[in-house]
Amino acid sequence: MEYNQFQTNPSVKNYQSNPFHPAPRISPKSNENGSGGGGNPIPTTGRPDISFLGNLDPSEIPLAMEKMGKENMEKLLELRKQYEQCYKLALEYQKKVAENQVKVDRVMETFNQLNNQKDQFKDNLFEVKKDNLRLEKRIETAEMDVKELEEALQGGIKIAQEDAANDLTKIKIPVKNQDDAGQGNQNQIIVQDLDDDEDLNIQGKFKRKTKWQKFKETVAYLYDKLAPLKSSLIALQFMYDRSVYNFFAYFRIMFIFSLLMAVIFLYLCIKHLIYYASSNASTLCDSYYPCAFFYSRFSTTYKEAYSVTLFLFAFVGYAFCTGVWLYFDNMMQDYKLYQDDKIVFARMLFNSWDWKRADPKSARDQKSFIDRIAHLMLKEENAKFTIANRSPGKLTALYIGRGIFWSLSILVLVCSWIAIVLACYYESSLYSLLNGKIAFFNTWVPILIVSGINMVTKIVIRILIYMEGWDFESVRQKHVMWRTFVVGLSNNIVFCFVYTEILIGHPFLRGFTSNYVESNWSIKSTRFPSKEDLFAIQFLKLSIAELTLRYLSYFGGILVNLVKAVISQGDWRNPFDIVSEVTFIIQFQQIYWFSLIFFPYLAVLAPFIFYLHFQFTYFRLRKLHLPPESASSEDPFGTFLMPFSQVSFFIVFLSVGFMLFYPLSHEALSTNSTLTSGPFTTKEEWFTPIEDIFSESTGGEVLFNWILTNPAILHGVILVMIVLTSYYWQRVTLFREYIEEKQKEVEYTISDLEFKYIKCKNMLIRSRL
Repeated sequence: MEYNQFQTNPSVKNYQSNPFHPAPRISPKSNENGSGGGGNPIPTTGRPDISFLGNLDPSEIPLAMEKMGKENMEKLLELRKQYEQCYKLALEYQKKVAENQVKVDRVMETFNQLNNQKDQFKDNLFEVKKDNLRLEKRIETAEMDVKELEEALQGGIKIAQEDAANDLTKIKIPVKNQDDAGQGNQNQIIVQDLDDDEDLNIQGKFKRKTKWQKFKETVAYLYDKLAPLKSSLIALQFMYDRSVYNFFAYFRIMFIFSLLMAVIFLYLCIKHLIYYASSNASTLCDSYYPCAFFYSRFSTTYKEAYSVTLFLFAFVGYAFCTGVWLYFDNMMQDYKLYQDDKIVFARMLFNSWDWKRADPKSARDQKSFIDRIAHLMLKEENAKFTIANRSPGKLTALYIGRGIFWSLSILVLVCSWIAIVLACYYESSLYSLLNGKIAFFNTWVPILIVSGINMVTKIVIRILIYMEGWDFESVRQKHVMWRTFVVGLSNNIVFCFVYTEILIGHPFLRGFTSNYVESNWSIKSTRFPSKEDLFAIQFLKLSIAELTLRYLSYFGGILVNLVKAVISQGDWRNPFDIVSEVTFIIQFQQIYWFSLIFFPYLAVLAPFIFYLHFQFTYFRLRKLHLPPESASSEDPFGTFLMPFSQVSFFIVFLSVGFMLFYPLSHEALSTNSTLTSGPFTTKEEWFTPIEDIFSESTGGEVLFNWILTNPAILHGVILVMIVLTSYYWQRVTLFREYIEEKQKEVEYTISDLEFKYIKCKNMLIRSRL
């Protein structure tokens, strides 16, 4: 079997004879340069073309043909043709895929353009709707204007028919009203284009401020910058619970109040020091206290200053306490409006972090504060669950137990009153009981007994309250606070009442005055040159005894805790007792206020005492005690404190009023006529110099004679004050109602948005399906 010789390109490499690895295609009719024609290989003699087998040696072709056979070669040729057809189809498919990809890209580009146009159309539609709303409002305003013009026209025609002379004047009035109404409606349209709340803020922000408002803002700014102890208060705000923060806020305000009282009494004290500098200042009252600083050594030259100072002390102090009460009440109203809505944990979550805190220590303090508040809130929620599931039998037993412990508390309080009266009644016997070196301590025995009774009574009352089984710590704190306050206040009043009979000269207790006078002369020297000095020294000693016993209890408690810690290998610090500190401050400041009546120099010393005690209490809280276990998350804790302070000062206010208008006798205990008995003479009212000041000045005379002493004018002023108070109270009520309505509106908006969100979410899920 012979076949024609096939021409090959000498530049192509020889390949092995392998039908599955064909060599490059070579045209059978190649030219001399080796360039063949294009197209499929065509056999020259009508025989099958086997050039795809590669360039074989011509001597090997016959052998290969004999081995493979003509039929196999034809099959291979057919397979080759099929391969080329498949290859062409693959190329055409790739071409179509590329074309389709280009079309898809063009479609996506068109889709993105349409999507952008859709967003732009939506924005334009929103602006169109907004403009339509404005146009609708303007149309409504125009319709109202047309209606008012028609009414004005009808009115003008009617007036013209009745009286042509008054035509123009009477038509101008409704036209002017129409112009004002139109201007108001236009302003209303401008206002309604913005949000209501933002508009209110803008109006308040750009409203022209009066000089009084600027002055108040300046004073508030200076107070905020120069107020003492502010840094300590800020540090406490994020480290402890609300009760601790409110206590120190109250303590700081009382320190500022003591500074104010020092300023009021400073003039009187300086004038007295200048006057008394050349006199004998070495005289001692009760053998140990300089008489120069007490009431009996004030000259009659400064009676006006003394009475005016006490008058300012009473009224400025009461106004200050009332203002502080309103400040805390404002905080409580804010708590009721924005926080007393049972949304506890969500608010704690969203308000849990202060983003202004960047240092690690502040972050740790904030974390501990959040943990403490969260633990407290969980504890309160658990208490609510316990109350809801309490059986009627347990509830009845709880009420009976509380009634029993309440009766025991009243009994303990009455016993403390009896003990104080007996200690004061037998002071002469206690004073003459010991002589010699310890005579100084004899004068302190009744006072120490009274201070000890105060301390023991408070401890017993607290134990009885804890046995009553109150569920919420805030409720228990309030019971402990107001009952111990009643104990301290009533004991101070009983102590003051016992010595008041010495002042007025009419004893209430049998033989008390004669026994005390006998004690006053038992050591052949006068203990108290005047009854007022007796009152001042006894209250001064009571304040010193209260402070001394208080600090002894501090250090004694620390020592006991250290011993317990050594034995039990535990922490020597105990939790900070916030309620005990509150009741002590309120009781001590009442004693301090009583002492100012006859010992004015205590007003100068009080700021130092309050400042040092504040810093020591702050140091104890941070270094010597653990955070309070019985904490409270209730914000209006400070509001609960202020009525106690208000009642305490009101009692002092009544005492000052009593001293201003009651004619006292000053010579009952004085035998040396060279010693003065204070700035006022016997049976002279302290208010007389104030009355003289009013009557001597023109403005004061008008105020005193035509207003204060004229019932009709005075009642008219009181009526005007009542009307103004009612007006401002109505404004507060309207503002509260507005806030409640806005809160309901916000809740409705949130509900509507939640409904729309759920609807859109369901539509999205259905579209995916």
